[in-house]
Amino acid sequence: MILPANVTQKVWAAKTPDPDDLFADMFCETQDQTLESCGESCCEMKPCMKCSGETYTEGCMAGFTGTCAKCPKTSSCSAGQMQSCGEGILSECTACSNAPKNAHYVGSAMSADCPWECDDDHTLRDGKCIPTTCGTWTGACDAASTIPLASDTLCSGFCTSTSCCSPKATCGAYLGASSESSSATCALVKEATGDGKVWAPLEATEGATLYCKGTESDDSSCQKACCAEQSCKTCSGKFYTDGCQAGTVGTCAACPTSTSCTAGEYQTCGDGVLSKCQKCSNAPANSVYTEGALSGDCPWSCEAGYVKAGASCVATCALYSCDASSSIPFKPSTLCNGTCTTETCCNSKATCGASSEPAVNLHQPSVPWSKRRPATGKSGPRLRQLQGPHCIVRARRAMIAPVRKRAVQSNHARHAVGSFTLMAAKQALSVAARLARRTPLAQRGNIRSVVMAC
Repeated sequence: MILPANVTQKVWAAKTPDPDDLFADMFCETQDQTLESCGESCCEMKPCMKCSGETYTEGCMAGFTGTCAKCPKTSSCSAGQMQSCGEGILSECTACSNAPKNAHYVGSAMSADCPWECDDDHTLRDGKCIPTTCGTWTGACDAASTIPLASDTLCSGFCTSTSCCSPKATCGAYLGASSESSSATCALVKEATGDGKVWAPLEATEGATLYCKGTESDDSSCQKACCAEQSCKTCSGKFYTDGCQAGTVGTCAACPTSTSCTAGEYQTCGDGVLSKCQKCSNAPANSVYTEGALSGDCPWSCEAGYVKAGASCVATCALYSCDASSSIPFKPSTLCNGTCTTETCCNSKATCGASSEPAVNLHQPSVPWSKRRPATGKSGPRLRQLQGPHCIVRARRAMIAPVRKRAVQSNHARHAVGSFTLMAAKQALSVAARLARRTPLAQRGNIRSVVMAC
């Protein structure tokens, strides 16, 4: 059965029995159970089920007036569509219209407020979808390792630290992988330093990374960030700071056991300092330094012709040349006792003519014969006559007689007698005494008396 065209919200449905006569039979027009016989007798037009509130009429169709169903929480529409529900009606899906420009719907809705989001490369700002730039990013760059890009930098999709933060250059890339390259790079810093300080590479703690100020690995970005003015390595005890120079703070090295200084120079070492070579000053006059030292006590030796006497060098007769025609030199090792002269280093030779004066002992003060103490004793005047030069002559004669007899056997005696006049008084007496011991006993008394007189 078809509803009239002007009838809405009604359907053909089975007649409802009379509530007063529930057992009353309803009959068709004829005996045939056809639409024409039974349609209007058994069916009637009824309105769809009336619903209210958060319900809607469901299933109202030909033959059934429907039921009241609860409104759904979510829409069954496609993305970008919406429907409403309530007071018995669940609307058809219709297009959403609430999204702004540069946005797209991401679902359907049970109201006009359809879900949407900005298109790629766009960001929601004040209800509008504007192009996505780092200026719209709500995150923050790591100040230690990155630099923020310009605020108008476009992002591809969503802005992140990767798209809006540029990594800084590292000191490792700037200084190089080796300590030599690091030192060489920092040595190029031209800015002056304070005393005891140098420009040297900074050292990162374990697991940490040092960064330059900018993204470029150049001097303007990295030099002052990777190199710093630092004090030289501090050492103590028997160690010194070695190699502290532009580019490196140096290391602690053990003090050397020998010096590199030349002879006549010394250096000291300890408590972090190995001094420069400096002039020695401990050697006395007439000496030379023999080598360098690690203290002010430099080794030295006396110059040729001088011998060491305590902390001094004293002159010897090796420095003096006697007149070979008139004198005989002493041993070269003889000390001059000051200035070397003929008197301290030479013996006068005997002359061929008679001498009116006795030879003088150059090692003893000369005493005039007139002031010598007179001889005393039993011999009296005879011995006094031996004083002066004649004493020497008599002594010589007294000794010559016995010595001549033994001249062939005793070259030593001959030499002693021949040079007697060259000896000073003390030397002459000593020689005479030795000769006396070599002469026969009967002749010794004469020699002894002459010796005593002198």
